[in-house]
Amino acid sequence: AVASGEGIKEYFESIGASYIIDGGQTNNPPVSAFLEAFEKFDAEHIVVLPNNSNIVLTANQAAEAYTQCDVRVIPTKSIVEGYSALSMMNLWCDTVEELIVDMSANLSNVTTGYVTTSVRDTHMDGLDISKGAYIGLDGKHILASEISRVEAAKKLVQKITAATPKDVIIFFYGEGVTEEEIEALSSFLQREYPMIDTGFVDGKQAVYDFIISLE
Repeated sequence: AVASGEGIKEYFESIGASYIIDGGQTNNPPVSAFLEAFEKFDAEHIVVLPNNSNIVLTANQAAEAYTQCDVRVIPTKSIVEGYSALSMMNLWCDTVEELIVDMSANLSNVTTGYVTTSVRDTHMDGLDISKGAYIGLDGKHILASEISRVEAAKKLVQKITAATPKDVIIFFYGEGVTEEEIEALSSFLQREYPMIDTGFVDGKQAVYDFIISLE
C-alpha cells in the first residue's frame, strides 16, 4: 500500500498491509519504488493499493513490468479507499479474484473528506474563501470554509451525511491536531450521530489536518 504519515503507515500495517511505499499527495513514488517493494516478497500474487488517483497509473505500469509473479492493482484513489479495501480483506478466499472482489466490494459506498488550509483568496463552489482559512472538501468540491479546522470538519461531515447517509465515520488526524480538538469532534459526533460508529486514528500526516472516512 502507498501511504504517508507515520501513524497511517503503522495503522495500515496493523490491519493487513504487508509493506508500505512512502507516497501520497505531492509525493508520487516512481515505478522503481514499486518494483523494489515487489522484490521483497516470495509470492504468487501481490495486491497493490495506490491510494491516490495520481499514483494508480504508476502502480499499473509497475504491475505490468514485474514478471516474477502476478500483480493486481485495486485502483484506490485515497487513503480512505485503501482503508476500506484492507478492512474488507478476506484471507480465506480460494482465489485472488475472490480476494479482489471482496476488497473492492464497498469502495463505491466510501466518501473521502479532507480538511486543509487554503493557500490563497478565492471564490469557488459558491464560497468566498480567504487565504489561511480551513476548507473542507469531498474530493470533488469545497463544501466548507471556516476559521477553525474543527468547524470545517463538522460542516463537511454534516453536508456529506445529509447527501448520503453513512454508518461509519473515521477521522485520520494530522500533525499538530490537539487532544482538545479531537475531544470537540468526538462530542459533536456522539451528539449529532449517536447511531453511527465513529473512531479516530492518529495519522500524523502532513498537508491534511483531517482525512475523513465516511462509509
